[in-house]
This record gives sequence, structure tokens and C-alpha cells, in this order.
Amino acid sequence: MLNAIPRGEVEIVIRRPVEEVFDYMADFATDPEWRSGVVAMRPTSPHRRGLGATHVEVRRLFGRTMESPAEVIGYDAPRCIVFRRAGGPIRPQGTYIYERVSEGTRLTFILEMPLPERWRALSLPVALLTRLICLASLRDFRRLKRLLERREHP
Repeated sequence: MLNAIPRGEVEIVIRRPVEEVFDYMADFATDPEWRSGVVAMRPTSPHRRGLGATHVEVRRLFGRTMESPAEVIGYDAPRCIVFRRAGGPIRPQGTYIYERVSEGTRLTFILEMPLPERWRALSLPVALLTRLICLASLRDFRRLKRLLERREHP
């Protein structure tokens, strides 16, 4: 039997302190620097970060520009950020978990794709899509790792 909520998870270790990795990623405006296809992250709330912050992700996909609103639904600095797409029939939820390890920061991304009851027949294709998104996220995490580890620090 298929899991009712397709889920994927990836992780990477970044040789930077937890607070630094968290602070960089908590400002979603940095996403275009490390996430493939993301052109811009437009804030739509008075505050750019923290619980309740909202933004619109602008990305290029298959030659088209797509916009997707999202909201931060969980925020525990410097341990966790949870966000959810705020539009469309499928509203993926992503969780970034930041853990202090001897090498720096273990960053874990968990993606969940809750499906409305009427879409349950699509569980298998959505599970495959979730896996593809997680593979792309791992490539993005590698880009983020290179970017943060090369930055000059006082």
C-alpha cells in the first residue's frame, strides 16, 4: 500500500556553523543564488523571515515563468524552517532541519506532498515527482555547500 503522503528526504554536511547556514537560508531572497531555476523570491509580507513570512517564488521551468506563493509555517532559529506552497491543488510542504555536527552543519530537507482525497489515485506519480524534486534539491544543496564554504568570514 502506498504512503498517503508522498515524502522524500535529502541531507548534506556544510562546513560552516549552524547559525550561519540557517541565517543565510532564512532569507529566502538568497534562493536564486543556489536553487536552480529560481529567478526571484518576492516577499509579500512586511517581514522577510520568520513565522508567517510569505513570498512568491518565481522560477523558469520548461521555458515558462511560473509563480508560486508560499508561507513559512514553522520557524525555530537556528534549528528548523518549515514552508508550504500556498496555492494550487497540491501544496507541498518543505522542512529544513539544521543540526550541529563536528564538521559544521548537517542540513536535512524533507519534502511532503499531501494529496487531496480526490487525487489519491495519483499517489504513485506524485511519489515519483517527489523523488525527482529531492534529487534536484540535492544538486542545489551541493551548490549551496560550495557557495557557503567559499565565502570569506571575519
